[in-house]
Amino acid sequence: MYLSILEKLNAQQQTVQDNLEEKFGAIGCESGNVEVQWNNIKDCALGTNSDLVGEVEKRARKPWITQEMIHKMDERKK
Repeated sequence: MYLSILEKLNAQQQTVQDNLEEKFGAIGCESGNVEVQWNNIKDCALGTNSDLVGEVEKRARKPWITQEMIHKMDERKK
């Protein structure tokens, strides 16, 4: 799964690089909170990758846990 995303990134390397440079240039060097700057950079990078390459599907860490089991665990906690 991750290999196919890397292959797509390599195939569209120049397009991704141009888009990232454009978005990072638009952000500029705002003086302020480091957290805000980091979130801006992260949003630009993730937004560009999801637009050009596609979203990464999150896999469950424990695929044997179902939604029904999670619901029952929540009920037990209450």
